Amino acid sequence: MNNLIRLGLFVLTIVSFGAKADRQVVVIPMGAGVEQKTIQLAIPPSGFVTTNPQANVPYYNSGDWVGLTSTIIGLAAPVQLPEGANLTGMSCYVLDDNASADFTIANTQYSLWRRDVLAVDPEEAISWVNMGTTGASSTIQEFSTNTIIHPTIDNSQHFYSIYILLERSASDPAPFGLRFYGCMITYTAEVVVP
Repeated sequence: MNNLIRLGLFVLTIVSFGAKADRQVVVIPMGAGVEQKTIQLAIPPSGFVTTNPQANVPYYNSGDWVGLTSTIIGLAAPVQLPEGANLTGMSCYVLDDNASADFTIANTQYSLWRRDVLAVDPEEAISWVNMGTTGASSTIQEFSTNTIIHPTIDNSQHFYSIYILLERSASDPAPFGLRFYGCMITYTAEVVVP
């Protein structure tokens, strides 16, 4: 820790939080410290909205999972992480318990995007993974990556979101066999610890 100022029971310190260290002021209780921690951000299905609400794109969202009642759907959710956090991985979860339909390999994917605050276009995909499935299984499948193009979060310059594209290979009016269960983003950040 640097720049300590004693304030009774507390110590005021300026802590190095990523690229914006000169702007981060944290009050830390005496005896506490700052450690690098690995943290996971869970984004449940209820955190996603359809990317085209004007179109009649039916899907089923139980809150616990999303099922397809149409052939293809796009979903998006905001990603809010602390300034200077370092992204280390991402996983999304699907279930293919349908013997007659799969999530297509070509068009079922997830991607993490960042958008420059002042730019009209374009958004930039900083991580993505295809989530195609084959066959039927009663087990939830995890699709993961630790490849992230710009891993350091810069909230002063960018907005972040996650985009899911789900497409099924065959027509099936029941949404229960092909399900999307949400995503998990893993990152490291400096946190105050006792």
